[in-house]
Amino acid sequence: MRGKIYQVVMLGNIVVQRMKASRLFKDDAFPTELNEDTYTLAYYGITDSGEVLMNELDLEALKESEEKKHDLYEKKISKQENETSIMQEIQRDLRRKGLL
Repeated sequence: MRGKIYQVVMLGNIVVQRMKASRLFKDDAFPTELNEDTYTLAYYGITDSGEVLMNELDLEALKESEEKKHDLYEKKISKQENETSIMQEIQRDLRRKGLL
């Protein structure tokens, strides 16, 4: 799902929204996702002339992945509902027979 990685030099007072990137990472040992578009880069610890690595995301692949997750979730819920229904029917049958 990863795309090209870009390296650019930025000013710390630029707001994230102007970067027009889905994910940005500070140049340190631990990547930091910059989620808030209205914050400046300085807020995230990126100083003037600091380096920012941008990872371009494949939005279509990301959407497909989310749709697959949703479909798997729906199937799991449906399976659980079926199993619950079966167990309830077994309990009703056992009660009718006086075994519960």
